[in-house]
Amino acid sequence: MKTGSCELLFECLTQCNENPGCEAACNELGSPAAKAQLITLWTCVGKVCGGGGGGEGCFFKAIYGECADQFNACTGCTPECVGKNCGSDGCGGSCGECLQGTLCDQSVGFCICDPSCIKLNGTLKTCGPDSCGGSCGVCAPSLTCTFLGGCECLPKCLSKNCGGDGCGGICGQCPPGAKCEVGSCVTGCTPKCTNLDGTVKECGGNACGGTCGNCAQEEFCEGGVCNAPCYPSCFDKECGNNGCGGSCGSCPANET
Repeated sequence: MKTGSCELLFECLTQCNENPGCEAACNELGSPAAKAQLITLWTCVGKVCGGGGGGEGCFFKAIYGECADQFNACTGCTPECVGKNCGSDGCGGSCGECLQGTLCDQSVGFCICDPSCIKLNGTLKTCGPDSCGGSCGVCAPSLTCTFLGGCECLPKCLSKNCGGDGCGGICGQCPPGAKCEVGSCVTGCTPKCTNLDGTVKECGGNACGGTCGNCAQEEFCEGGVCNAPCYPSCFDKECGNNGCGGSCGSCPANET
């Protein structure tokens, strides 16, 4: 602290505590230039805090706020805010305030996103985004994250009319005589339209009182297959094939 400086004069006067003769003794320490600087500082503080001084709180608020330039000129401190938008300026003042939703990283003097995992009702979120590109948590595989940030079990009943909903409830009940299979209600009898050899039946009964299909007019169903009718032809024939897999007759033992 230089002899005769404004800083020395300032330190002396702020420690007087209304002691008689203290201010006069302090004024002897300062040079004319230092006194002029101090008057400029006091004038600014007076405008901020009023004639009554506003108390110690207002005084410090003034010298580190609106009167920071005058205070720094008096104490010889040069604020350092290059590349910073918040945090201390090194002279008791600030390089700026951060917007809502951000906080100041004091190590670099820069405003960064402030992660938030608080719900609107004040409780903590257990999942979902934290508003800064991160996550407040991940739900268990069986649960779903709601837009409010809570893990809940959401019933899964899409395309289902019966059976469990995956959350301990049901998607519906089947009527009497029916049973639930893979989310669908089916009757006690299961239609069967497949032959023992694996081929699909195109006609005939389905074992449940229904049919696997109908044949065209004049066709007949045999073994689940529609066949065209065959009319035997034995005109002017005593023996041989009748054209439908049968015979027109048999010859005597000594004839062919």
